[in-house]
Amino acid sequence: MTNNSKALEESVRTIFSLPQIVNIERQILDLYRKTIHSREDRILEKRIRQLLMERKEMLDKEFVMDVGYQQLLSEFNDALRQQLITMHEKILKTYHALRSTNISGDYLSVLGKCFLGYNYSKIHPVQTIRCKKIWYILNGSLDRFFNERYDGGVCGLDGWHYDASYDDAESLDNLLYLNAEDRNWDDWFKDDPLTVDMQIVYPVHNLLEYTAFSIFDILWVRDFNIELWTELDYGTDNCRDDEDPDFDLLDY
Repeated sequence: MTNNSKALEESVRTIFSLPQIVNIERQILDLYRKTIHSREDRILEKRIRQLLMERKEMLDKEFVMDVGYQQLLSEFNDALRQQLITMHEKILKTYHALRSTNISGDYLSVLGKCFLGYNYSKIHPVQTIRCKKIWYILNGSLDRFFNERYDGGVCGLDGWHYDASYDDAESLDNLLYLNAEDRNWDDWFKDDPLTVDMQIVYPVHNLLEYTAFSIFDILWVRDFNIELWTELDYGTDNCRDDEDPDFDLLDY
């Protein structure tokens, strides 16, 4: 490990030791403990979500891009891109395999969800019990989803659907970059000179812009979990004689 790497890791440990960070993480964990035995789950869960976003804002304010963080971001982006490529391949393979069976149905789709690894990264500079427990609350591996807009994984919304119903449906660029011309989602970094040519995939932007993950949570992630879901709609009433009702009419 170089002196620069040691300095970066020590800086991260210092950030996670800031009183405001320690305090808010303890609040989150105390509230989660209460949800296990409380009848006021919804109230407590709402507060946990609020605190997770406050924690994210506190941590992200401490982030200043440099070559060390650029390298970590590049490694995370490359690892995530490769998993998304694998997921894309599995989605298409699954869809076409089902179609080749001449399966009956009006609509067939395959949904892919890619999640950050459920286990806390072993290469993260901070290896405290507190941070590991926060990770489990963030990453959706518990019974409840506290991290809003992450239930569909890194892609956002409900994940990535494929049903062959539109032009370029199989496009890998659609999954990685939402077909953006510059193929680089570095908006969160405010066009920092160190990120302008990194070809950051959209899911990195989604994680940083819309979920409760801080930049300091994801930079050391190298493992992922992929889920595939198939949906087949099949109806016995294929010929509808009735028109859709007009609810503006007072005909009842």
